[in-house]
Amino acid sequence: MANQLTVTNKTIEQLTVQLEEKEKKGLKFPTNYSVQNAMNSAYLMLKEAEDKNHNPLLEVCTQESVIQSLMQMATQGLNPVKKQCYFVAYGKKCTLVPSYFGTLAMLNRVKSLKRQPVANVVRQGDIFEYGYDLENDGEMVIYKHETKLENLNNPIIAAYAIISTDKEKVVEIMSKNEIESAWAQGQSWKSAKKNGYESATHKNFPEEMAKKTVLNRASKRLINATDDSSIMGDDFLQSFNETSDNDKLDIVAENVAVEIEEKANAEVFQEAEAEEPVQEQEVVETEVIQESGDIEPDFMK
Repeated sequence: MANQLTVTNKTIEQLTVQLEEKEKKGLKFPTNYSVQNAMNSAYLMLKEAEDKNHNPLLEVCTQESVIQSLMQMATQGLNPVKKQCYFVAYGKKCTLVPSYFGTLAMLNRVKSLKRQPVANVVRQGDIFEYGYDLENDGEMVIYKHETKLENLNNPIIAAYAIISTDKEKVVEIMSKNEIESAWAQGQSWKSAKKNGYESATHKNFPEEMAKKTVLNRASKRLINATDDSSIMGDDFLQSFNETSDNDKLDIVAENVAVEIEEKANAEVFQEAEAEEPVQEQEVVETEVIQESGDIEPDFMK
């Protein structure tokens, strides 16, 4: 006899009503964000998601953790259909992991944002100069970054991200050691190093992983420091901080590889004018890397 699902259609309906009530009391959602559509889309994905042993996520994860993940998704205004977030079974806990495009979507809601956030890597042989603007605010400044075509295959020695608003410019620079220290907190990286080999996704996509890591750090600085009312609600900040460290999970490496493989479109920077009612969506299967080894996604084999 099949195990009972921890979350059902009735649960989704109740959560949707609860969020709509919170909206009446001041909870803000992005323009044209449909809570009902997002919830229904997430439920379709959750029903097909599996844990590392290929057991249905909704059978093994606690109801509390699934509900919390769904609430975090909606509170941050993330859309699973646009691959802005993923649901991951980590033991008996369902965890929401915002993707690179989810981070961009959240940044786009800062009304004072001046331009698209930038994330780049610095390679051996590049001319990279930075320092502190002591004559003004004393903040970090990147003065120059010059590269050459022949440097493209050189090792990465650093990465940086820049987020500019009308009031401030957040500049985050991470050395190779700092980036690898951040990666080392994930189970995939730890297991690979322990067994004497490199994490497959980090090895195959080092630039994308480095850019994602440094942009996440810059985003956390901006979102927690801004007074922009468009994203400064207490519910949003609590949810953001609860999930911002989830990028340490090895599933993020998997998601970056998927985004690259599918050549995901960065048009997420432009908010959609309206969302159509949810139709049957193509299921995105969620996987969790085995804790005792570094497993390549099927499309990378």
